[in-house]
Amino acid sequence: MILPPELEEADEREKYITGKACRNSYLAMWFGTPIVTGLMLFYPFVSNALPHYPVHIILLMPLIQIFTYAISVRRSY
Repeated sequence: MILPPELEEADEREKYITGKACRNSYLAMWFGTPIVTGLMLFYPFVSNALPHYPVHIILLMPLIQIFTYAISVRRSY
């Protein structure tokens, strides 16, 4: 009941696909974190024009994971 439907595998193939997609999502964070950190360096320059810039950049992190997971699962089928 607590697990998302994406993680409820019925057979070995689905477990493999989910495991590979989770691994790809984790690896994407290794590349996404330095990029997001670098984008945060621009905040002093855009703070007057975009006051919510840090919020948008921080919310970019889960989006990277979600899109990487979804693309990875779609390519596996």
